[in-house]
Parts: sequence; C-alpha cells; structure tokens
Amino acid sequence: LAAAIWVWQRRPASGALEVARQLAATEGLRVSRFPSTVVRGVFRGRKVRVRFSAGDVEIAVATTCRFLDARPATAAGVSGAVRTGDPVFDEQVLVHGPDPAELLALLDGDTRLRLRDLLAERITFEKGEIRGLADGNRADALELRERLARLSAVAEGLEAAASRSVPARLAEIAGSDPVASVRRRALELISERFGSTAFAGEAARRALADADSGVRAQAGPMGSGSGDALESAVRDEKAPEKDRRDALARAAAVLDRDEMV
Repeated sequence: LAAAIWVWQRRPASGALEVARQLAATEGLRVSRFPSTVVRGVFRGRKVRVRFSAGDVEIAVATTCRFLDARPATAAGVSGAVRTGDPVFDEQVLVHGPDPAELLALLDGDTRLRLRDLLAERITFEKGEIRGLADGNRADALELRERLARLSAVAEGLEAAASRSVPARLAEIAGSDPVASVRRRALELISERFGSTAFAGEAARRALADADSGVRAQAGPMGSGSGDALESAVRDEKAPEKDRRDALARAAAVLDRDEMV
C-alpha cells in the first residue's frame, strides 16, 4: 500500500525536526530533511510519509479504495460528481469515481454519515489516500500518532466494506437504506448492471413491499408481480404526484413488454 502523511507546521524548523524524530523513533519510521523534513515508513501495515513545512499539519494514509474520491462540496469540481440520491449528502459532499455502482455500494447510510462528519473535520479522500489536517502550532508526536491511528481505522473500515461484492451491497442498500431516493437509485443501478440476473429479480421482489411508492414503482418492471405493484403505486393517493406519474409510465412500459412476449 502506498500511503502518505504530510505535516506542515508554523513552529520553528528545529521544533518540527524534533517532533519528526520523536514520531519516527516511537513508530520505527525514518526521517529525511531535504527539501523539507519528512518522516517515511510503515504504520500498521501502511506506508506513510510525514512532511514538515510552513502551514498546517496534513496527515494522509493510503487505502486500497482507490476508486473513492470525496471532498466537501464547493464550486470547483461539481461536474462529474456521482449522485447517491441522498439530497443532504449530495449537497454537502462531492464524490467522484469511475463506477457509480461501486461507489453507491460503499455509501450506505452509516458510511455517508461518517463521511460527512470526517469532511467537517477537514479529512478528505483523494487518489487512494485519506488525508487530514492538524494545527501546525500545537501538533506533537503523540497527537500525530493518534491521528494516524484514526485514519488507519477509517481506511480499514472502508476496505472491509469494499471487500464484499457490489451486488450484495447494492441489494442491502436497496432494501434498507433510510433514504427512499437512495433505495431507488440502488435499484436503478441493479437494473442497469444486473437486470437480466436472478439476483436483480430477487432484489426487485423485495423492493415491491417497500413503504415508498417511488421505490415500488422503480422495482415493478424488474420483478415478478410487477403489474400489481405498479397499479398500487399509481393508485396510492398519498404518493407524490411525480411518483405516480413515474409509476404510470413504468406500467405502460410493462404492458408494452408483455405484449411483445
């Protein structure tokens, strides 16, 4: 694993060097001084790098979840961001990656909440690294070690989640995510990626019992018993008008499909 830790500090160079030496000594790392003071080595199985220069202390550890790029939402970088369907998360967090299905499969409700909290603490996920900042005037070797341990734990959690299959994780999100629009998005991706499989049909059948009419409408064309589910969604007077229109359109698509069989 490639990992990095950078530490930029406003303290005198001699003080930064002393902190670097203390950190290196306690964790079996090595120190280099040019062009800036850098600590390198392996921390809990992850290669690390700590650089001391003017400014904040930046800490980064590597993760094998190289497909995840997440940072606070700003004007820059909005283009191409993957939408999870969670309006609060999507407004606050920019998530980029080559495969929307793989990303959403990682971003269940608990993970989205943790990411929002971490980003609020100036921790970002970029190019296979988890990066954090510390106060350059006060950070000492003990604090840096604690932050390394925390970011390493975050990386381990993401990697454990990512080790499970994408279809299985998407199915869990489609069936139990607390946000209905995320459940709908998961079903969309299941349909797009695995639409002709028995797995997709089973996910759809479970979703037909969802309390949200939009989820049921999304699931209808994917599974057996779609006509009853779509009719229920269309007739549900408590459902938002958009969901009922979508259900009607899907019902028409089902009828067209059935006539062709």
